[in-house]
Amino acid sequence: MIRRTTALLALLLASPLVTAGERLPAVSYDTRGASAASLEALKRQVDAGFWLETGDALVVVAPPAVHARIGRRAKVDREHGLLSGDELFLLPMGCEVERHTIPNPIAVVGRHALVRMPPMLARQIADARAVQPDSVLAREHRPAPGAKRAPDPVIQSVVDRVDPARWFADLETLAGWNRSSYGSGTGGGGIDLARDWLVAQFEALGMSTTTPQVAVGASRPNNVIAVRPGTDLAGEWVLVGAHYDSRNPTNSSAGVANTPGAEDNASGCAGVVEMATVFAAVPTRRTLVFACYAGEEQGLLGSIAQAQAQALAASGDLSRIKLAVIMDMIGYSGDQDFDVLLESSGTPTQLAVLEQFAALATDYAPGTRAVIDTNPCCSDHMPWINGGIPALLTIENDWSQYVHYHQTSDLPQNITNAQAMGGRILRLNAAGIAVRAEVLAAAQFSDGFEPQGAAGDATTAAAQAAGDR
Repeated sequence: MIRRTTALLALLLASPLVTAGERLPAVSYDTRGASAASLEALKRQVDAGFWLETGDALVVVAPPAVHARIGRRAKVDREHGLLSGDELFLLPMGCEVERHTIPNPIAVVGRHALVRMPPMLARQIADARAVQPDSVLAREHRPAPGAKRAPDPVIQSVVDRVDPARWFADLETLAGWNRSSYGSGTGGGGIDLARDWLVAQFEALGMSTTTPQVAVGASRPNNVIAVRPGTDLAGEWVLVGAHYDSRNPTNSSAGVANTPGAEDNASGCAGVVEMATVFAAVPTRRTLVFACYAGEEQGLLGSIAQAQAQALAASGDLSRIKLAVIMDMIGYSGDQDFDVLLESSGTPTQLAVLEQFAALATDYAPGTRAVIDTNPCCSDHMPWINGGIPALLTIENDWSQYVHYHQTSDLPQNITNAQAMGGRILRLNAAGIAVRAEVLAAAQFSDGFEPQGAAGDATTAAAQAAGDR
């Protein structure tokens, strides 16, 4: 989490720049959709100064002659004036630092802002991270020409079960309640009504469900955990999660009546329900655990509770989780560039997950541009990453442009291109879950599927580990 005050951050970003490095013209060039070869050709043009790859653009800090060469090959996105390498830092966005707190960042890189800041003052911010010249901060997945694979018919049959209209209807239902975690137990608190609705959805799908409490100040909202057991690998789990609480600009108990949270994060929670609906009748070798968390807006309290306080680590059950897929803000796109951000850490294990999901986006969610970011922060994938579990966040990459973020106007009708964007992320996640949970042959699918063998024991173990204490 970010430990600084808004006033301090504003002061630091407004302070005069004092830098020891040479200051050169800085320009962002749009690289969306460019091939890997053309991007590398642009980088080779930077024979003085340096470049930074941000996923959507190549930021070049170099003499005018370099820009003249690059400008003949790439479209200018933005000009940034004079910069030097020692005044560039990454700052996390979200959680305790809102987008509006960081004015005019050079680039939004995943869940971080690339900002210019006096180096001496940057040392006062624990989360400020200096960037290295000629480095990849985030990158677009750029498959080689002709690399698209023919879809696997079994996985495609799972993906075809995704219904964006059904997902959006569930989003609208959730956004009809004020789901502040501070409202739990207040008599008619919307988060309690949403909890009961979620339980009803999972139980209607035949899943065992638990509702362990989460401490959020004096409030005690509930996580909602549902289990759909696997077959012969039922003791291994794939977790699908999102937070269902919401907030307004104050993020306090005073704001429980103004927290519709349609994009953040009725969209992700409805995505968990959609994945449960898709996989309720689709047998997989591994058990599926569906988790809707409370208390995310107060510091990832629900997911931390599941990963730690509810003894997954102490019992040894943490190692059962073979993948955690988290959805947060999956519906908004400000344009027809339907880009999904895939975020995890940069360890070999996590990179393999990111690469796999990026390839699946190409195969099973046509028209999706995947951006890979290895600087994770600020959502419910963090407790799992910190616990050494393969995990990733799937989030729409335009999240920082969503003007209704953490506002009382975060309503379903304000989520532009919702079904087009959300449908792509849902199809991607359905494919990823099918692969990682090891879906069985399509011929075995049936709406009345009942797992055999050890599945019953796995249901009990997973429910208890998820918080049925």
